[in-house]
Amino acid sequence: RLFIGQKSKSGRIRVLEDQRANVRLGKDAFSRGYIRPATQVELSKALSQFRRVCDLFKVDGIQAVGTSALRDSKNGANVVAKIKDQTGINVQLINGQREAQLVHKAVCHAVDLSQETALLIDQGGGSLEVVVSRKARLVTKQSLPLGTVRLIERLNGRASYEEIANMVRSPLYRLRIELLGRREKPIGLM
Repeated sequence: RLFIGQKSKSGRIRVLEDQRANVRLGKDAFSRGYIRPATQVELSKALSQFRRVCDLFKVDGIQAVGTSALRDSKNGANVVAKIKDQTGINVQLINGQREAQLVHKAVCHAVDLSQETALLIDQGGGSLEVVVSRKARLVTKQSLPLGTVRLIERLNGRASYEEIANMVRSPLYRLRIELLGRREKPIGLM
């Protein structure tokens, strides 16, 4: 995904361009454990196009991050190095904790949370970031391996119901303990 923004005198960012490329890194990463050469070519084409758009807008600096699919792939670091060579874009692999911090920062920039307690949730292809914010201060953050593509790939891999339930239940239970403590009763389902 490409966002090009311009900072105003007040510090607000105005989005000048917003583009998306459907490369599907997670399909490879979560089914095979690595990014296939064909997918690497698609990624290189997409980032080369993004680079051309950045050049057209005379962008001063590019900040690019790689999240769950790249960080969990056996060849993620090699893919990032190839992208740098092919496009000049330096992709920084970030962990889930950093990803959660960026979610908090982005939401705080877009929404005034200075008087709020907020639960922020961002579900991507490989991970689910959960952030608690009080008065615009990050209180706690978690990154769970519960992204949509990751879960779908596990389902297509003929995982049993019990395996899927444990895959989802265990991280959510740990998250509940961190957020609410052990003494709180779980929320009942109707």
